[in-house]
Formats: sequence, C-alpha cells, structure tokens
Amino acid sequence: MSPPATGLDLDTLDAIDVHAHVEVDGHGHLSLPDDFAEASSKYFAAERRAPTLDEIAGYYRERRTAVVVFSVDIESATGHTALSNEEIAEAAARHRKTSRQRRRGISLDRAANHTRSAIS
Repeated sequence: MSPPATGLDLDTLDAIDVHAHVEVDGHGHLSLPDDFAEASSKYFAAERRAPTLDEIAGYYRERRTAVVVFSVDIESATGHTALSNEEIAEAAARHRKTSRQRRRGISLDRAANHTRSAIS
C-alpha cells in the first residue's frame, strides 16, 4: 500500500510543524482584539505576535519545515470578527511547498479549489 499523497517533497524537509497561528490577514485585521493580543504577547514573551502568512511561510521555508496554519477564532466568545478562511487558503496556496491549512475542517486543497471555482 502506498503512503497517502501529501504534495510535499519530504526529502527536502527537516520537520513539519502541525500548529501555527495566522494572526493577521492581508488587510491588517488581527485575529484577536487588542487586549487579547497584548496578553498573548506578554504570555509568549514576544514583542510582535502578528506575523502574516507570507512571513510565516518565509520563516518555515528558511528552516526547511512544512507548516499547518490556522487562525485563532474567538468570534463566538467575543464577537471579534474571525479571519477569512478563504483568504488564508488562498495565501497558503501561494506557499504550497511549505504551508498546509486546516481550519474548521476545511482542507487547503478543498478550500483552494472552492476559491478558484468561485472566481471562475
């Protein structure tokens, strides 16, 4: 039996990170309200906690690491609008060699195909 196709060239990877947050979209909208983002920065001892998906992809690409990305969605608890699944899928598709996106059960392939169909 063959292993499942991943679309990843495993010979070029040193690792796979299965948990990375996209915290800002292409329009600068943060996944967390300001007070939550500030608390997160303090907790993780980080000055800046809002890398874009392009920055995340570059960081992991430099380290020969694939990454599964998803947004932090606290909309039902706080009313703070979540980042767009479609926008995350489109951005991840641009970085397909290093990025996989699963959020709310939407795989990158299905989301990217759905987005392409909607645009066509």
